[in-house]
Amino acid sequence: MSELKLNERAVKLLKNFSSYNPGIVFRPGNRLATVTPTKSVVTAQAELDDPIEGEFAISDLNRFFGALSLFKKPVIEIGERSLTIRGADEADGGRSLSYGFAAASVVPHPPVDKEIKFTPDVEFSVTGKQLSDAIKAASVLGQPEIALVWSDKGLRLQSSSSSKPTADGYYVDLGKPDYESQTRFTFVFKIENVNFVAADFWTVGLNFTKKIARFYAPDQKVEYFVASEAISKVG
Repeated sequence: MSELKLNERAVKLLKNFSSYNPGIVFRPGNRLATVTPTKSVVTAQAELDDPIEGEFAISDLNRFFGALSLFKKPVIEIGERSLTIRGADEADGGRSLSYGFAAASVVPHPPVDKEIKFTPDVEFSVTGKQLSDAIKAASVLGQPEIALVWSDKGLRLQSSSSSKPTADGYYVDLGKPDYESQTRFTFVFKIENVNFVAADFWTVGLNFTKKIARFYAPDQKVEYFVASEAISKVG
């Protein structure tokens, strides 16, 4: 049996990924990836510190973490059809638990052999605080979205409500993006689609043709590809 090692960062990533997709397919190597059930809204992938030595699927990550919480110091071993979770601490009293695998076919997951091709038309940085503050402000104002807007007022991150426009609004000036074009844009995202893991800052890239954004956090070694809402526009 090989061991599944999940350090603190890996656990945070998995818990965050579960907000997009309740299940996940583990594959050999250091890459962890998930996709929303529609497979068209959010794709997320991260580089783990410890490699995964096996291929298996878990259909309910919240239930899985609930099983882990039964042990003070859990050790996870990968079997052919299940995980064996046992306690490595004396307080666990030699207890163990068998956690069965799900069929990978019932868990939405990104294709293994299909690399995400993304070329940004514009790229800039947003701090983790700027992003979380904008999401918090949108919630306080009862607005379901945030938007990245480049207009005559410069580049802004702001709260948004495309279905019910209002005079209320929250704005953060982000400075001038690093590109020569004067093409204006408005990229709108539902709050639940930018519910990322906490990070110090994000490098944000926008593709004008596909109207997709890439959010990359170097400190967490994670990236999210998020489709913008239909109201988004370029030009």
